[in-house]
Amino acid sequence: MGKARNPNGSAAWTSSTVQKTILSGRGTFTTPLRGVRHTYSDGYLADLPAGTVLDLVRDYDNPTDPNAIRVEHNGLPLGWIAKGTARPLALALDDRPAPLVTAVLHTDTRSLADTSGTDQLAGHDQVDLTVTISPRT
Repeated sequence: MGKARNPNGSAAWTSSTVQKTILSGRGTFTTPLRGVRHTYSDGYLADLPAGTVLDLVRDYDNPTDPNAIRVEHNGLPLGWIAKGTARPLALALDDRPAPLVTAVLHTDTRSLADTSGTDQLAGHDQVDLTVTISPRT
């Protein structure tokens, strides 16, 4: 499930709004980053400021989700796009020509850094990404 900008500018946490945005091939939505603990990248992620550009990589070999989209920074896996958003986004990314899709870190993860010295995020399940989709020109 994600948060998409409605035409009136408000945001709503509905997968149908995100799906409509993706299917239209144009728009911006926010979606949670999942699986951070499975990548062991908490410490790295905790140092990234909001606005950091991230890479979305189709994870075709993912054994639990054939629509998985891995989120990376400089080749380091950080997690995956939430499952409810991944399915329609994977279909769009697999389409030819694929739309232009950009992702940036929405949450300033430095504010979620665990200060106990464990090199982890205190709120690993509170990290959001902003994804923009537009047609290729």
